[in-house]
Amino acid sequence: MVDPGFGEVEGSILEALEEAYLVLGGIGVEVVEVTAEEFYDYLTGETFTGDITTLSDILGSVYYVVHEVVEIGELKGAGVRIDGRTEVTAPRELIYAAHFRAYGVELEVALGRGDMVWVRTRIDNHYRNLVGDEFMPESMRGEAEALYERYRAFHVG
Repeated sequence: MVDPGFGEVEGSILEALEEAYLVLGGIGVEVVEVTAEEFYDYLTGETFTGDITTLSDILGSVYYVVHEVVEIGELKGAGVRIDGRTEVTAPRELIYAAHFRAYGVELEVALGRGDMVWVRTRIDNHYRNLVGDEFMPESMRGEAEALYERYRAFHVG
């Protein structure tokens, strides 16, 4: 599937970013600001994992948008340039650290809204990645396990 051009989705991205910042502010989470273009480039760019989540999927869920805003903001805060090659050029440890922080915030937002279906689905997904992620640096395994342990009670798989 071909992603739409930036101009076609810029308005939707701006709306999604605004909602994500409101949600994050509501739970006291501060992040480095992400532009609509950075959001687009990062999410439509190259990946080393073969992730099949689409821009449309992400824009359709406030939880995914929150996750991506936190992840991209963490990378920006670490001095990483955000573009369509960020995921394949940035150090894997930074990518995973940002991803795990974003995952935790995403789950906290879902818990705060009482969305147990989302939490269970996502912690199951994290568990499957934890045991089968061939790309995860060994140095990040402890952080991945700690995230799982924090939400283990919600894992039903």
